[in-house]
Amino acid sequence: MRIIDLPQQGDQWLKWRQEGVTATDAVILSGRSPYKTVWRLWAEKVGYARPVDLSLNPLVQWGKKMEPVARSAAEDYFNDLLMPALVESKSNPIIRASLDALNSNNEPVELKAPSKKVWEEVSNQGSSSF
Repeated sequence: MRIIDLPQQGDQWLKWRQEGVTATDAVILSGRSPYKTVWRLWAEKVGYARPVDLSLNPLVQWGKKMEPVARSAAEDYFNDLLMPALVESKSNPIIRASLDALNSNNEPVELKAPSKKVWEEVSNQGSSSF
């Protein structure tokens, strides 16, 4: 894994994601995404379609706002420094991910900031909420 020195937002980041197969694309490529088909992903990657702008989605906005809070809480819980990172495969750089964080052992950390409704559902129903 190679760390890429780019900020995780903005035009450079979007271009970097566009030029590879990201972790987000994996669910689409496996046919498990309820939001996007493989054909739509292909059209976006080759420039025939524009990706949907999710920046005005309240849940996306909530996640962006709460990610630093979640990272800080995880740092306290694990007593470890967590750094956001962009990574690529050394052997096949087209494979890449925009990670919420890497811990001090260079292990990926995925952070979630669920909506109040989802949090209450998981809190009340535990693993049966899935």
